[in-house]
Amino acid sequence: MEYDYYKILGINQWASDLEVKKAFRIKAKRFHPDKNREENAHAFFQVLNDAYQTLSDPVKRFHYDQKLNGGHQQSSPIPNSREERRAERRKKNEAFSRSVHQQPITWVPPVWVQYFFYLVGTLFGVTVCYFSFYNIVSGIWNPVMLWVTLLGLIVLMDSVGGLIFGQAVLSQRFFHLLKKTFIPRF
Repeated sequence: MEYDYYKILGINQWASDLEVKKAFRIKAKRFHPDKNREENAHAFFQVLNDAYQTLSDPVKRFHYDQKLNGGHQQSSPIPNSREERRAERRKKNEAFSRSVHQQPITWVPPVWVQYFFYLVGTLFGVTVCYFSFYNIVSGIWNPVMLWVTLLGLIVLMDSVGGLIFGQAVLSQRFFHLLKKTFIPRF
């Protein structure tokens, strides 16, 4: 038996991934077999879970939408002219693109990679600060060394903050302040 997953979740066909997730959570809390003691609660929850699995995956959702809209049926009319075929192809591509690009995919590196970069930043900051101070104290300094020292201190503090707290915030605030101060708004 074929079900309309959109009706089961109570959403429309153009709902975002976030709306699909929210609707699933609401329905899952309401119809979970542990909370709902009706005899068909388990079967409905299986269908609900299938609906969420299909609609939360962009590729499965695209294929489901095509099937729902008659994209894979034999009885669908075949476009005759080149323009009709292009329009049909464009329509399918837009539907797939809309389902894939609704939420950006962000990559977060593993914790050990983050800490490796924080450690490298700490070593870099210590090295820059050491040689900058050494050159200033020994008298072979250039005024540019003050800027290099400042940047070395920022990298050092940011990396140590990343090692301790797991998140580097200082450089983000510093560069935001520089951008706000020196880049005029048009």
